[in-house]
Amino acid sequence: LAQLRGARLTTLMAKLAELGSQMRCFKGVVMLWCRVLAQMRHRWDSEQPLAPDAEPPPTGSISARAVRSEHFGSSCLAQQKFEMLLRSAQVRSASSAGLCMGAHAGATAEEVEGLLLASGAQLLVPELLHPALLTEDMVLQLDMAAASIAEPAERAELCGRELRSDVAAFKAANVGACLEDFLTWRTRLLGLSVEPFPWEWLEDMWEAVPAKSAAEQSSRLFEPRRGGGGGGEGEGR
Repeated sequence: LAQLRGARLTTLMAKLAELGSQMRCFKGVVMLWCRVLAQMRHRWDSEQPLAPDAEPPPTGSISARAVRSEHFGSSCLAQQKFEMLLRSAQVRSASSAGLCMGAHAGATAEEVEGLLLASGAQLLVPELLHPALLTEDMVLQLDMAAASIAEPAERAELCGRELRSDVAAFKAANVGACLEDFLTWRTRLLGLSVEPFPWEWLEDMWEAVPAKSAAEQSSRLFEPRRGGGGGGEGEGR
């Protein structure tokens, strides 16, 4: 049963399923679903909360993928799409309020005790953009794209947007830092691997990206959309 993967009992998807099970015909379920979608579209267009009492979906990054992009837990794909739409609304609301959705949203760079730059200066943790959020089908598409690319540098570009954004923010917070400082911060503090990225590609990317804080960056890693298809990895190609 654990492999069936459904929605948590407290989610709106579970409530919809419960209501649908009480209806006598499938047509009633379709009509219920259409009304829910229509109401959500109305709330999105009028910038109202889609589900004020909804719990935030459990998501997390995977170290081996070497990026901060978040993935859903063991819920079914339909629930993931539903939660993607809810997260899109939350991020759009925060962005419209002038907030930078990131690891240290609304805060200045923070010192990390005991972690120094190669120059001997104190390393500062930069404010970062909100990471991309990927549903199961998006992860599959990304993996298929990566498998079809033989050149390591070209394959690394699938994650290029996040790396360039993080490099720009890191440089802005740590003037005079070097690539080794950035990789130390990314591996030791964020717990992310750097093995998928060729060293020459990392060096070229580091030299080409100018310093720019997350608040000053015009593009976003997660792009809120009404359809719930937030921007994810892979746009760098």
